[in-house]
Amino acid sequence: MYMFFSANAKIKSMSNNQLREQLKKDIERWECQEVEFIEDYPSNARELAKEIAAFASSNLGTIYLGVDNDGNIKGVEAFRRMDEQRAKDDIQNRISNLTRDAVRPYITVKIDFIEVNNKVVVKITVPKGDEPIYYAYEAPYIRNLTSSQPATPEKVKELHMQYFLSREITERRPKEVDKTQKFLLDLLMQLSDFQILWFDHETRVVNPDLDQMLYDMRTTGEIVSRLASDPIAEEEGLSRELQKIGDSLERLSRHQFYIDGGKSWQAFKERGSEILQIVETLMPRISKRMRLTEDDFEAFKNMVLGNIAEIKNHWHKRKLYSESNELPLLKEHLRRLAYNFNRLANIPSQFEEFDFSLELGKIAKILREVSSVKYFRPSIGFDPIKAITSQMDECLSIAEKMDKRLSKSYTINSSTP
Repeated sequence: MYMFFSANAKIKSMSNNQLREQLKKDIERWECQEVEFIEDYPSNARELAKEIAAFASSNLGTIYLGVDNDGNIKGVEAFRRMDEQRAKDDIQNRISNLTRDAVRPYITVKIDFIEVNNKVVVKITVPKGDEPIYYAYEAPYIRNLTSSQPATPEKVKELHMQYFLSREITERRPKEVDKTQKFLLDLLMQLSDFQILWFDHETRVVNPDLDQMLYDMRTTGEIVSRLASDPIAEEEGLSRELQKIGDSLERLSRHQFYIDGGKSWQAFKERGSEILQIVETLMPRISKRMRLTEDDFEAFKNMVLGNIAEIKNHWHKRKLYSESNELPLLKEHLRRLAYNFNRLANIPSQFEEFDFSLELGKIAKILREVSSVKYFRPSIGFDPIKAITSQMDECLSIAEKMDKRLSKSYTINSSTP
């Protein structure tokens, strides 16, 4: 069972008792899709880099340095040969250099130090990255149950196809896309991501969901800040507004939570809600400036059908995920698809016969809700598949109705305003 943080802990510096309790539970779980043990800081940096890259490609995971493969706590040797602060600085610098120089694209990890019986274990929390695949020393890696493995060319292709499924319109050749329209669509997608991210923030106070939410928030803020510096943002009179949103999201992603009777959590909620209000005021203004072409309509239609097919495929394989102890992968697919569907729900349609915003938004919210630790928690006797079946049945029912309508041939009147 994971630990609650809303008013009882400091996110970036959990109490040692809480860290020890989580370590104990992860040792009881053993190495799995979400947990990796390494006896000491490896002499070959590639060994740690590949674990970080694999989790970033697959699902949020935890690496414990100082625990052997049998679950015995050995402690990290660096703490036996130098004072505590020097050892912490050394480990933090080495991991920072590794994620900067050896792992591509760059991924931000979280480091905690756990004291157990005069030994120190280093806990590295790796979020699921926002890129399709991550590399360690130029080789792609994915997590496969208890090990991190090089990704086959077929797997790399599959991950890229999933990643670009919701980006077909914006990824066309530049000569086919009006630059202003592309900018507006890119911006709308980022604002849409924060909208669904904040939709169920009240249920994301449990790790690892909280760490992932903060990472996603920071990534969105960084992209919005980059868009704020685009010349088109200046032309559209959006630069200052976007910079404020980007800065606010990055600050919020670094928010500190303390044992203070819930005051720091309340401050977090208030700041996030203020950002959402700005975002949802801005989104309709952007939508009014957008015009999709007939080609965009076909791409849009294909994206919806592609994402519907993905939901069906992953849910069809639910027993396989469960039997092979890969439920964290199913959880990650549902989380990713929630973002995809919310993006599609916010793309404006000039074609009345193709207005599925309500249906797409409903699917996004269902997927966001079920892809949480509330349902996917490591607990004996608890069945995540059974817990989310009713919500997934509703989701698939909505998707099936859209699928039938979209599979028909629409004739779009190019003169439609």
